[in-house]
Amino acid sequence: MTLYALVQSDDLTQTGALPHLWHDGTRWWDFRTDPDPALLASLGWHPVTLTPRPADTATDTYVEDVALVDGLPVQTWTPRPWTVDELAARAEQAAADAKAAEDRAILDAIAHTSASAHADGETWTAPTGAHDAYALGVTVKHAGKTWVNLTPANVWQPGNTADPQSYRWWREVVADPGPGTPAWDGNGHAYKVGDLVTYQGLTYQVLQAHTSQPGWTPNIVPALYKVVP
Repeated sequence: MTLYALVQSDDLTQTGALPHLWHDGTRWWDFRTDPDPALLASLGWHPVTLTPRPADTATDTYVEDVALVDGLPVQTWTPRPWTVDELAARAEQAAADAKAAEDRAILDAIAHTSASAHADGETWTAPTGAHDAYALGVTVKHAGKTWVNLTPANVWQPGNTADPQSYRWWREVVADPGPGTPAWDGNGHAYKVGDLVTYQGLTYQVLQAHTSQPGWTPNIVPALYKVVP
């Protein structure tokens, strides 16, 4: 959005977005149809010349304003000292940024280590720590099935039915059920008991008649769906 200023009698009387309708004391002007810059200038409306904001320092920040320079509006920046509260907030944010950078470095190191800890398609073995956790996207064999990892640095067991959140860590890799089984539709589709759908490589059977909704995916609503072979 272009910033405009109204200059009247060598004074700034208004600054902001160009109004849709404006009255000059004699008549109304309609500025909604991309008016001619020459017309705007003749009425006193000028685009504000933008200037780079100086970088904050340890002691000062900058306050934005608009001033007339050679009769035209120009964006200006005036230094002012940080307040005590602002300095405290800056220190808190700097500490949070440093902690976030440290956490990212740790996660990157873990991801780098786990990326080479396991070969794709090998038999799953319980990791002993982050150094031999499973990398995102790797496949493993476990309990006669093949699983693909859904989370970085995964230390969880695939297909652990005792863990209701296990679907978040691994997904069983199954053969395509074919064109006869439609993909789950979450946009208000009416399902009846016994209907079959596919979702994230698995086939589900509908347990209760219902109308689907976004977010009620088959893998997180066990009252409505169950996995079938």
